[in-house]
Amino acid sequence: GEVSNYDYLMFVNQHSGRSFNDLSQYPVFPWVITDYTSATLDLNDPSVYRDLSKPIGALNPKRLESFEQRYRDLPPEMCHGHPFLYGSHYSTPGYVLHYLVRVVPEYMLRLQSGRWDKADRLFHSMRATWNSVFTSLSDVKELIPEFYSPELRGRFLENSLNLNLGHLHSGREVHDVELPPWVKSGTAAEFVATLRAALESDYVSANLHHWIDLIFGYKQRGDEALRAKNVFYFLTYEGAVDLDTIEDPVERASMKAQMREFGQTPKQIFSEPHPKRGTVIDVPPTHATVADDPGDQKQEEGAESKQAGADDRPKPQVRQNSMVVNLDDVDSVAGDDALTASLGTAALTDDHAPNPSANATANGDAAEQPQQDATIPTKVRLLRLDSADLTEMAELRIQAQLATAQHEQNEERRADAESESKEQAVTSASKSVVQSLTLRRTIQGHPAPVTAVDVSADGELLCSTASATGSSTTLKVFSVADNKQKRSSVVCELPVSSVRITGDKAHVLVGGWDNVVYFYSIAYGRVLCDVRAHDDAVSSMCMAGDKLFTGSWDASVKLWQLRPSGFDEDALADLLEHDGEVRSVDILSPDARVAVSGADDGSVLFWDTSVPRNTQVVRRADVGAGMGEIVSLRFLDSGGKRVLVCTAAGALVEIDAGSGATIGTIVPDDASVSFSAMWSDGVQAITGDTDGYLRVFDLQRRAQVHSVKHKSSGAITCLTVTRDASMVVSGHEQRQDNLLLW
Repeated sequence: GEVSNYDYLMFVNQHSGRSFNDLSQYPVFPWVITDYTSATLDLNDPSVYRDLSKPIGALNPKRLESFEQRYRDLPPEMCHGHPFLYGSHYSTPGYVLHYLVRVVPEYMLRLQSGRWDKADRLFHSMRATWNSVFTSLSDVKELIPEFYSPELRGRFLENSLNLNLGHLHSGREVHDVELPPWVKSGTAAEFVATLRAALESDYVSANLHHWIDLIFGYKQRGDEALRAKNVFYFLTYEGAVDLDTIEDPVERASMKAQMREFGQTPKQIFSEPHPKRGTVIDVPPTHATVADDPGDQKQEEGAESKQAGADDRPKPQVRQNSMVVNLDDVDSVAGDDALTASLGTAALTDDHAPNPSANATANGDAAEQPQQDATIPTKVRLLRLDSADLTEMAELRIQAQLATAQHEQNEERRADAESESKEQAVTSASKSVVQSLTLRRTIQGHPAPVTAVDVSADGELLCSTASATGSSTTLKVFSVADNKQKRSSVVCELPVSSVRITGDKAHVLVGGWDNVVYFYSIAYGRVLCDVRAHDDAVSSMCMAGDKLFTGSWDASVKLWQLRPSGFDEDALADLLEHDGEVRSVDILSPDARVAVSGADDGSVLFWDTSVPRNTQVVRRADVGAGMGEIVSLRFLDSGGKRVLVCTAAGALVEIDAGSGATIGTIVPDDASVSFSAMWSDGVQAITGDTDGYLRVFDLQRRAQVHSVKHKSSGAITCLTVTRDASMVVSGHEQRQDNLLLW
């Protein structure tokens, strides 16, 4: 019988290496329908279908302009010399589990460190999912086979386990996936059956070859991919990099994790345009001589006599081992057990397998029969499993896959951490770890607890803020070299959480609990301008070049353009991806192309800020359960490859920016420590805690090497360090001797 579009896509997926056994290479199917809002759906109307000649990211012209702008502006060092249009992929383990969260929730929880994702980001509505895929700069995911499998009755869309998935911002509980209005019965079974009918429609049959060209064919790579707007991050492509040639262990670990967790493009199996359905291509001769099957000859003769009345609809073709095989003209698999297994089919019996001996007997002379080359598959048979088999096999496959992947990931992380330690030893040769801290002097700076402090890169200028409960905040500027105060000004009526001295040492940026960022002139001793930056307190700020990056308790982060006389009132980017209060931010100097932010719920987000107005999340990470709130975080190297996160529970967590994986965790000698501040230069980390101790950690040895406390100092509230680590400044909560220089 004729092969359906569904069966052909399954065959092509499996032949390109996609398998239910591998979440990172799960079978990928296209979005076909684009209308999820109408009351009725006419499958004879071409306007309800997606343009299959374009990748998901190119369907929306306005969004495509943003992708193309980033492609042109992307710095070579951020993409290893391989610019890309789409930073995310159309198929990843996370996307597969996003769709299957209701049937395998334990795997999603493992992926999310034991917590559900934010309710609005869960798979809760077909309309919302399509809108995200069509408009979001970070969402270009395709579908999975379950959307087109009526035999499974759409069970993955139903919350039969009654999971508590939370509530949307609108207040609606997340339960079953909300289906389009045109599903009259409101059942998932009808919805999936309708999608399957759309997949087998005349429109899709006439255009499916275009999508195959993009995903599996000649438009997957090279100039054709660029012309088709189909270029993804280079590590998603097979053979893009030889890991054995990468000497940097951090880079190697990052690339391995990226390949494993963040999308893999299928193996390219077509190098020429795929024929349109209805195009019949003869099988060309091969180097192998294959014994003829008399039964096949009889079938061909009978077919010729009935050709005039036969159904001449298109017969799909697939190139296999340099042969073009017509799937409708074959009935079994020969010499390719791996292919049979990869298709997930039942084993073929001897009755189905070709029998050269039988052929020889039928033809009368075994001695004259040429030997069949067992390495060249000449016939293919697609077998279908029933819904019970599919459900059980899918669950077992996913369970085995994740268990194996978890073990491998743990082993790889352990090995990568050891390699990273060796790599840092090289860096340590040029930067020495501070072995001890000695108090230089005490500054009687404020009659109230110090709330924020900063020092210029050269250590010549120091600024700090302090405020008591119910009082205004005073900003003070000190000349360290002259040992005298230069300025003292009241800047706001509420406490200040962050201060930053500009690179030219002419201004100080002040962010406080009144939601405002102030631009203070040291020369004039007053605020030149200010902007209401957030809807809640400004919790953290950092600068790189002419860019300012701010975080807030309102769960947002923003990117601003700095000017010599202040900053623009409108943010370059207003980003609302965090669920909790943002506690710390950092941005890579000097070019401000990568940023990172951490929230009180332990989440860490990495941002691509190379095109400020198109800033988007490129990676998510989590410090893990039991680590407490994030206190501070910093990039550890000039390439933005690693980030060190300091938590209130007394842990320093090193995260790989490329994969989001935890490289290692360092804890102090005293397990009861509660950190309140942290600084690091990639070789060492210096922390302050609520007991008043400064602690120095050797990141290469992953150990504490020193601790010190001034006899009269209280809890450390903030700290800063000069660029060369020659001076440490700690701010304390006591009302006297609360600025200490070490």
